[in-house]
Amino acid sequence: MKGTTVFNVTAAILDSLPGRVRSFAADFSALGSYCLSPGKRHNVRCNLSVVGAPRSGGNVYGIFRNHSMNLIEMFASSRWDGDEIKGRVDFPHRHVLDEALAAGRGAILATAHLGNWELPCLLLGSLGYPLSVVAGQQMNSLLTDSVKQVKEEKGIVVIGPEQSYRKLYRILQAGGIIALLLDGDIFEGGVQVELFGRRVILPRGAARLAMSTGAPVLGVCCRRLDDQRSQLNMETLLAPGEAARAGESRTQHTIFSAIEGYISDNADQWCIFRKFWEDAI
Repeated sequence: MKGTTVFNVTAAILDSLPGRVRSFAADFSALGSYCLSPGKRHNVRCNLSVVGAPRSGGNVYGIFRNHSMNLIEMFASSRWDGDEIKGRVDFPHRHVLDEALAAGRGAILATAHLGNWELPCLLLGSLGYPLSVVAGQQMNSLLTDSVKQVKEEKGIVVIGPEQSYRKLYRILQAGGIIALLLDGDIFEGGVQVELFGRRVILPRGAARLAMSTGAPVLGVCCRRLDDQRSQLNMETLLAPGEAARAGESRTQHTIFSAIEGYISDNADQWCIFRKFWEDAI
């Protein structure tokens, strides 16, 4: 109850603010987080050095700032209706998703912590797509249940990483959509893949689900254009049934090559604050 009250009051305040005031709040929050988090600053610089992006203070701060705006929108968007959400996210490739779903095998959305990765979920939910997302603890333990409740009220099913693989399998068999953040750290097990010329262990679930269900895999990236708008880009990585024919190694390579490209093109909005590669300096 306490967490719900905190979430709802914060959401109401942030949603009531004019856009430029929310932008100022994001600046203030980002500056505080940037100044008080030397470990995170170091980790972001290390990550940027591997992906070949400038690791200047301004670029690092920009990632903190993008994340702060994401958090503000997470609260405020809980009060937005479908029209408000649709007005904030351009979705030029909706036909890619519709064509994938037409095969009747559902779809797997492979994405990363780029731009505002939360808004596409709200958009797809508002458009009536049967979307499920795999997510661990969000915000903190006090607010996790409130964040989950908001998503579910908007038609999004939230699945914990500890829940059964069979549940994901059944969702795809029923023609549903599963969204996976493949640069996260909540998975158990994993597979070594090469990203930017370095080995790292990342989740193998997207490839295995595609192989066992025949579901197509779509690459997804939502880039923030400014504090009011984002653009959701989507492309087909693996057509229905293609993963089983390709085999796990090739399927993993296809998926993570796309993720590498999204990170490379949007490194200034890649909100990962842990050291992604342990040997990065």
